[in-house]
Amino acid sequence: MCTPLDSKYTDKVIKEYAETMDRLTKEECEAMEIPAPACEVLAETLGYGKGGAVTIEERKRLSEAGASADFIKGLAGTDGNAALKARVRWLAANLHVREETEDSVKELSNIGPSATKAIPELITLLAHKELRWKAAAALAKIGKTAVPDLAKILTEPDLTKLLGLKDDVGARRAAAWALGEIGRDAKAALPSLMKASKDTDEWVCAYATAALRKIGVKGK
Repeated sequence: MCTPLDSKYTDKVIKEYAETMDRLTKEECEAMEIPAPACEVLAETLGYGKGGAVTIEERKRLSEAGASADFIKGLAGTDGNAALKARVRWLAANLHVREETEDSVKELSNIGPSATKAIPELITLLAHKELRWKAAAALAKIGKTAVPDLAKILTEPDLTKLLGLKDDVGARRAAAWALGEIGRDAKAALPSLMKASKDTDEWVCAYATAALRKIGVKGK
């Protein structure tokens, strides 16, 4: 009879999943001595290309493979996203110190609204010429919860001091564009966008005006 996959594995599985760029693999499961056949099902549940949310069907498969109710609850949480939230926290905390920053930004973009915890770190990447548009795209995918920080980029009088930005014009361009991509959910940024639509930089002005139109307001 197979040893059950119980709650004593929860923390190390989530830690491994959070810290592994290629997500959880069958080999990594085996290295943690995860009981078979739960190893294969677990690798599929948290494998590469997965959003991380543990679906009801995946919970059922894990249970059938020998995972205990406590383990599944620890992995999924109340909304299926416990492991995913750990992944986002780790990506955010390591965004500036890892060689795979570009891949991490892309993953956060794919995660979308569930990547809220990474907003502050993504905002600072607007300072980086090579990464700002990818970071802006990720913030746009996160959506409404990123609006206040993006709006602040447009109006903060001392961006260099706030974020260590060397190119606040580029950051403002990217922020205005991202707000436009968010569209109607960016209504809270209307005052900032109205101000930015009169910016001395033509691209900031153009992106802000386009964002106002997407939200449903004509720039003046």
